[in-house]
Amino acid sequence: MAKLEKDVISISTDNSVISMDTDNEDIMDDNIFMSTRGGDIDLTESCPDIYRCPISKELMTKPVMLHDDGHTYDEQSLQEWLSDNNRSPLTGVDLKNKSYTRNYALQSAIEQFQTAKEAHINKQNSKKKLKLDKMDKSQ
Repeated sequence: MAKLEKDVISISTDNSVISMDTDNEDIMDDNIFMSTRGGDIDLTESCPDIYRCPISKELMTKPVMLHDDGHTYDEQSLQEWLSDNNRSPLTGVDLKNKSYTRNYALQSAIEQFQTAKEAHINKQNSKKKLKLDKMDKSQ
């Protein structure tokens, strides 16, 4: 009887936020980057590609991982795709099943990005308002 051996490969694509300090004015004063395990993310960017759904190209609100291909998509876009297709949206491989699971790590990273971006925008707007107020007072 032949013995089958399988190689197991573990690949981590964890891009979750590992450090973010929005309360420290010295750090956030001119810093437009948020540190992640995958590298720094530009807070002036509309949305990093890693947070976009491969189907819709929009920011994912409910990221889910399709079990058969291992890729993450926005739940609504994936449901629409799977209603008309039996293939993976990214690889084109036939799907044996259409089950998926919520990707909570990615959802948390997206939420932290949005919070950091809002803090950055609010800080920039406050700086602009202070400059305008100083200009008005000097006139």
